Amino acid sequence: MTIFFGRRNIMAQLSKEILEFVFRYIDTRPELLNANWVVSRGEKGIKDLAYEIGLMKSKYPQFDFYIDKQDNALYVDGFLITHIGNVYHVQIYFPSSYPYYPPLPIVLDKEIVQKCKSESIPHNRGIQRNGVALCVIKPDDTVGQPWTPDLSSTTIVNTVAKWLQAYELWQKTGKWCLREV
Repeated sequence: MTIFFGRRNIMAQLSKEILEFVFRYIDTRPELLNANWVVSRGEKGIKDLAYEIGLMKSKYPQFDFYIDKQDNALYVDGFLITHIGNVYHVQIYFPSSYPYYPPLPIVLDKEIVQKCKSESIPHNRGIQRNGVALCVIKPDDTVGQPWTPDLSSTTIVNTVAKWLQAYELWQKTGKWCLREV
């Protein structure tokens, strides 16, 4: 059985099992309902949170959701493995204006943080939240894929994975192979 769960002019299909998992997940993590963008949007925010959890857990089960106690920002935390086997710690922060503004991806890898401090790494926004904030998608991009409210946090995880692959290639060749997404 498939349950249709609407979000921002799209219909997402979440299986009954995933939907049940999402609500159990929220029941065990009620603090997630205090995320700044969830609270500000009421019931719609709760539905969007459920959608994000369901989608993230079905595509990237290694990521978990948390609340930053300093500013009530919702973020996901997990690890990505590149094609050559390197493991990178990644966090994706949801801004209070989500879904109208894209989440902020942060790479917490010590080597990347040190490189960002000592030399210019392409497509980053400097050190934020103890890691390197990546510039992977812009709300007003007219060349690549602009951010729209129909996209989800999994879009950002996909682009972070591409950024990490480009970073590893840049380390070997000195050339950045990825344009801004």
